[in-house]
Amino acid sequence: MWERTASVSRISVHDSSRRAAAGFSLAELLIALALSAMVGAAVLSAYLFMARSLARLANYQRLEVESRRALQMLNTDARMAVALASPTAASVTLTVPTAGGTTTVAYTYDSSTHTLTRAAGASMPVTLLTGVQSFAFNYYDKQDAVQASPQSIKQVDVSFATAAGSLESTAQARFTAISARMLLQNKRLMNEPL
Repeated sequence: MWERTASVSRISVHDSSRRAAAGFSLAELLIALALSAMVGAAVLSAYLFMARSLARLANYQRLEVESRRALQMLNTDARMAVALASPTAASVTLTVPTAGGTTTVAYTYDSSTHTLTRAAGASMPVTLLTGVQSFAFNYYDKQDAVQASPQSIKQVDVSFATAAGSLESTAQARFTAISARMLLQNKRLMNEPL
């Protein structure tokens, strides 16, 4: 509809109700779709990042709990040990007192299965650590000198690194521990008096 004005030009009057009923233009729809896709991608990315972080945290917690338990058991057995046999970087056998005498407790790192096990007496070995990447027992005498002879060893420490989770999913957690030196309190050295 056209109106005549004082000047000679014509002004077009649009019917606003017809424009509102027509909907969105193609350009408006494309812009809305692009913005929605960007927001959706950002939300998905944040969700995936949080899921990986949660998996990594759960793996790290499991490694820490296993490591603490293994170190606590080794520390208890080492303090009680009256004798030590077969000391290597991957294993040690301790003789610990029991109510009926003594028993042997063997700690063994198996590099093929990446595990640390504890076997007390004739019982089946119990797996203390899994996913062990590196492991070493270290032995010392009373004067803190490195020792290999079972008769002279008075202190033991252990160092290890464990890993859990998938490296491909970036949810892998790593845990490294170096224990304090554990004093074999009840073990007598050959030259010590009674």
